[in-house]
Formats: sequence, structure tokens, C-alpha cells
Amino acid sequence: MNRIKLLSLCFLISSLAAHAQLLKWERVFGGPAYEYGEYVIQCADKGYLVAGSTSSYTANTDAYLLKVDSNGTFLWHRIFGGGNVEWAKSVKEIPSDSGFIFCGYTNSMGNGGYDVYLVRTDKNANILWQKTYGGADWDFGNSVSLASDGGFILCGSTFSFGNGNEDVYVIKTDAMGVLQWDTTYGGMDDEQANEIHQTNDGGYIIAAQTKSYGAGNYDAWIIKLNANADTVWTDVNGGADEDVLMSVQEMTNGNYITAGHITTLNGDLDSYLAQYDNLGTQQWSRDFAIPNNQNIKSIRETYNGGFFTIGNTNNGGGGGEDINFLLLSNAGWYVDGGTRGGQNNEFGYHGEQCADSGFIVIGTTRSWGNGLTDMFLIKFDKNLLFTQLPVVGIYEESNAHNSTNIVYPNPSNEKATILLAIAQKNVSIKLYSVLGNEILDFNFEWKQSQILEIYTSTLPDGVYFLKSSNGLINEKIIVKH
Repeated sequence: MNRIKLLSLCFLISSLAAHAQLLKWERVFGGPAYEYGEYVIQCADKGYLVAGSTSSYTANTDAYLLKVDSNGTFLWHRIFGGGNVEWAKSVKEIPSDSGFIFCGYTNSMGNGGYDVYLVRTDKNANILWQKTYGGADWDFGNSVSLASDGGFILCGSTFSFGNGNEDVYVIKTDAMGVLQWDTTYGGMDDEQANEIHQTNDGGYIIAAQTKSYGAGNYDAWIIKLNANADTVWTDVNGGADEDVLMSVQEMTNGNYITAGHITTLNGDLDSYLAQYDNLGTQQWSRDFAIPNNQNIKSIRETYNGGFFTIGNTNNGGGGGEDINFLLLSNAGWYVDGGTRGGQNNEFGYHGEQCADSGFIVIGTTRSWGNGLTDMFLIKFDKNLLFTQLPVVGIYEESNAHNSTNIVYPNPSNEKATILLAIAQKNVSIKLYSVLGNEILDFNFEWKQSQILEIYTSTLPDGVYFLKSSNGLINEKIIVKH
């Protein structure tokens, strides 16, 4: 009898070990071309779903969902789109059937130009329905959230409607994606909305940026709406240069935490976060002033009442841009953090706390993987520890240097200026269409840093990619007249 009990206990232990969830790991996913990871969620089955885009498994760029189990093991991937460009920017799981809803943009279908793209799938990412929203001009979806009535709330930007140029665009649908209402916010200049959530009072909270209001260029803009999409309160913060809110969340105490970046007097980017009460009064703000650049793309309240942020930095780390992760106190002060990246550029876009109190992060890597860029998925334990991948960088030239390239304005209608930092000579740089057709060829000697100007007035509206022969430059340029 004792021997039988002992054997049963050994079998139970071995079974549990075989199915144990790894507390920390990192994975790279992608094919020979470009993959971008934009958003990640933990699913009800404890696995993870990533939303983004791919050009490895299609003739163009398409919206892309990828599912892994709790240990980061690949389960499946799905591609969505038509003959042109699609991109998935935000995704949520539907509690009723464990299916998914994602939003982004498309120029393969809809009313013209780019349109907001909303897709509802089952739990295996088979399409149940897909919808587009927008007018004859360009319209983009950046964020989708579940509404309390079973429908969906989306935000992004529109050139088709509003008061002038680009405006914040908010869309409310029912559970089948049927438009219930849409509205815009903004002045005569440019506005964009980056994240939206329904609030406990039935209204909505938006993280945005505005050129029409504030001190100049883009300013950080938070907007609180009621259930009827009427503005309850707003707040604008910033200086003469670019200041942006990328992420927002209602906290458990009813306040709001938001984050993004501000531009310093010397032109560097600093991470920025601010907390507001439910009346719109700013409780405090913090910016992390370091040499060079740092920003926040995503902020979430942690189980202990602090905050977890994901963004980028080119201060320290592996080289070039690196994923930057921070744990902050409930007052916004630094508790712990670090960077992750190789000798080329890595970008972090979104992160969430997991059921095991660890954290999941999605971004994009140019240092590791199968292609030009790949999805980069990192699982931290609760102490922000992770297991590094035993991989070799794609770019193995011993004399290779990293570059941090800035493209502005983007979208561009007359001229796009690209600030390049590259320590090599005789580098060929070419501009390609989204279909891979060569549009322009630049070939001359480079210094440590150089300004490249592309006159986009002669180019048709669309998305273009600027690539260098050594693989260190790969920038997306949007042309919009």
C-alpha cells in the first residue's frame, strides 16, 4: 500500500512539473521580412495573444494575431486583410466566448484612403465579422476596449471629419460592430487619440495629443467624456516642443493615470506621467530626466497600487534603442526597472501584469530573429527578472554601429526629413513601396550623422519604407497630401 501511494505521488509531481508555468522567458516570432508587435493580452487560458502586423507571410503588410501558451510556446497565427495594407494596433478578449476583438486600419477596403478596421473573431481567430469606419480621406484606429453594454469603443484619428486637418476620432458600436455613434474632437490643427477605456461611471477616458490647444507643437491631452460622448473635462500640458500622452487607465480608487513623453529644452525626450482625480484636477506629474531619449508607450496599475510602464530608451542598454521597463510607486516614483535589447534597435509598445503577478511585454526587435524585424515577447516574473534568449544577432558585422533615426513630419505631404546617425560609409539607402517596389535610390558617403530629405510631393499617398543596404535603417514613411 505504501509503495502504491509513493508511486502515485511521484506520478503527480512529474505531471505537475510537466505542466508547470514558466515564470520568466522571452521569445522572438517572425519570418524573413517585417513583423511588428503592438499589443499583448493574457487570455483566460493563461496563454498570450499578440496583435500587430506581418509582411513575411503575405505579399503586402497585413494585420496579424499570434497566440502562445503560458510558457511562450507558439500555438497559431492568423493574417487579416486585403490587397493593400492592414495593421492591428489593439486587441481584447471577449469574456462570453473567449474570442477576440481587434482594431487598426486598412486601405484595402472601406470608404477610401485608410479606414478604421475592426475585426471580431472566435477563440481560434476565425473571422466572425469585420467592419470599417471612416470617410473618403484617411482614418486610423489606435485603440479598442469593451463597453459595458457588450459593444465596443474605439479611438484614433480622422482626416475625413472634424474641424480641420486631423482630429481625434471616437467610435461606439454594438456587439456586432454596427455603428451607434461617432464623433470628433479637436481644433484647426492636428489631434490624435492613442488609447481609450470606458470608465466606471459609464463614460470614457482618452489619452491624446493636440496641436490646436496648448503651448505649441503637440501637447499632452487627456479627455474625459460622459456616456453620451459629451466632454466632461480636459487638460492640456506641454511646452513649445512635442509632448504626447500615449496611455491611460482608470485606477481602482477612481483616479486616472496617464503617461507618454515630453520634450526637454535641449530636444531630448523624457518619460512623463500624471495622475488626475475624477474631476480632472491633476494630483501630480513626474518626468524622468535622463541624457538622450526615453518615453512611455504603456502604463498599467499593478496589483499593489503602483504602476508598470513600457517604452523605449537610448540611454544605456544593449545599443541603439532598447525596451525600457519600470516599476513605480503609487506616487509615481521609481522602484525598479531596466532595459532589454541587443546591438540594434528594440522597441517596446505594451505591457500588462499577469495572473501570477509577473508581467508580459510585447515589442519589436531588429537584433534577433528570422527577418528584418520580428515580434519580441518577454515574460517577467514579479521581480522583473527574465531569462535571456541564447540567440545571435542578425547583423553580425564587427564594425556595425546602431542608429537612431528620426523621421518628421510623418505623415508628410511635401518633404520628409530623416535625421540619420550611422557610422559607416558607402551605404546604399532605398525607398520602397509597401509592395516592395523600389521608388528612390540614394547612394553616397555618410558621416556620423546626416540629414536625408525626400521630396514627397511627387509621391502618391501611401506607406513607404526607407531601408539601407546594411540593414541598420528601416523606417516607415507615410505620404499624405
